[in-house]
Amino acid sequence: MKNSIVYKIINFLLISTFLLLINSCAYFRLKELDKYNFSPDNIYDLVSKEYKEFAYSELYEMHDELDANYFAFKANNILKTKIIRIENPKNWKIPDNYENEAKKEYKKISSLLKEEFTFQYPKLVAKLVSGYDCWLEQIEENWQIKDIEYCKNKFTNAYKKIYSSEVSKQPISKKQESEISSSSVSEKNKSYFIKGDKTKSVLVFYNYDSHKLSISEKDKLDNYISTLIKTDSNPIIIYGHTDTKGSKKYNLILSEQRALSVSKYFRKKGINNKLIIKSYGEDYPLIITGDNVEEANNRRVEVIINN
Repeated sequence: MKNSIVYKIINFLLISTFLLLINSCAYFRLKELDKYNFSPDNIYDLVSKEYKEFAYSELYEMHDELDANYFAFKANNILKTKIIRIENPKNWKIPDNYENEAKKEYKKISSLLKEEFTFQYPKLVAKLVSGYDCWLEQIEENWQIKDIEYCKNKFTNAYKKIYSSEVSKQPISKKQESEISSSSVSEKNKSYFIKGDKTKSVLVFYNYDSHKLSISEKDKLDNYISTLIKTDSNPIIIYGHTDTKGSKKYNLILSEQRALSVSKYFRKKGINNKLIIKSYGEDYPLIITGDNVEEANNRRVEVIINN
């Protein structure tokens, strides 16, 4: 009898210690996030902030230390890795009545996040991603009916708004669908900005920490000018980008210098179209990497004729 009581006391202390440690982890991770200056239009910052707010709710309103710690970790991880990934229902204990729906929504949202145009809607993507993960967590617990409904409305409304946008209504031919899905399409042909008819666009790439056009990239622009621009008077949009190596402030300046190098080259070649320059620094990588990483494919300027 005495041994049984001692065993129960030890077991209780171990569980209490474990919960205390989890609670402390969540608390300190949230405090770390509180120090971060979230950008109002950066997609990674916005998704991270959504997870932070959800973690706060789980810790202080729902008293769910385990989930609070997990989503606080996820918020910090997105800021570090610049990777957005929704939860896979296979990793959660989903009730049978929700299982098929969860898998269907997971597949649908995962496919949407692979589309180029979604990164032009950072606020909606943040609600889409956080809403789905919130919904998954709530249906696993399966008792807060209002919260389940709230989270589902959050991600479904965001999904509908993204797909009802002007960009998503652009027709895609069977040929383009084949080209996009083909494994022979290189990463350099993919872009968060260039969409629709890719024959009216061009990508030029730069050496590390440089905004000087190489001979090969000048040849590429010359071909673009001779085949398209001289027969088209529409405005031309020039997007400048960098990889994540270096500070965000420096990369924003560098991306503008790259866009300007193309603009100046066009003027030098006698192009009189209206030129619109947009610089994004490291915010929209072609190849997603962690912070402070050199990536040749991300050191680029994207040019498209705006129809």
